[in-house]
Amino acid sequence: MQQKLTYEYEDTNRLDYRYKLMAEEKIFKANKETLDNILDDIFTIEKIEDLDKYY
Repeated sequence: MQQKLTYEYEDTNRLDYRYKLMAEEKIFKANKETLDNILDDIFTIEKIEDLDKYY
């Protein structure tokens, strides 16, 4: 009985770890998309400011 409980506990830990990794991966992707959007906005603003210099 004790051994069976140990295996169940280990499987639960492994599953929790997989879910944690999946969640971290989703957060990383979301942060990367947000960062890409911010960088796009910054470059757009810089281009507009550069145009203002010439006109």
